[in-house]
Amino acid sequence: MKKIRSEETKPPKPSAKDNMTRPKAEGIGLKVGTKVRQYIASSNEKKESKSTVREGTVVELWKYGFVVQLNTHKTFFRYNLLRGREIGERVEILKGRASR
Repeated sequence: MKKIRSEETKPPKPSAKDNMTRPKAEGIGLKVGTKVRQYIASSNEKKESKSTVREGTVVELWKYGFVVQLNTHKTFFRYNLLRGREIGERVEILKGRASR
């Protein structure tokens, strides 16, 4: 059974000309200490599925992206990956799991 997300937890609906920016990402809950998950979304004719690649904690916010501390290293993600419209790779904010 597929979970239905509330309007607050859904990523913003992008337009073709609208890029995700730092203020928009902060508006949907991205900040230093937030837990995020990178995953690969695949869709075929029968169903859409996603597989988790890695999870980490946001440690820095920059103009065009953010840095995430993983278990063994840090990596940089573009804010556009939060939109949920990228083919393949996506990043989602894990609500209720922020570090303090």
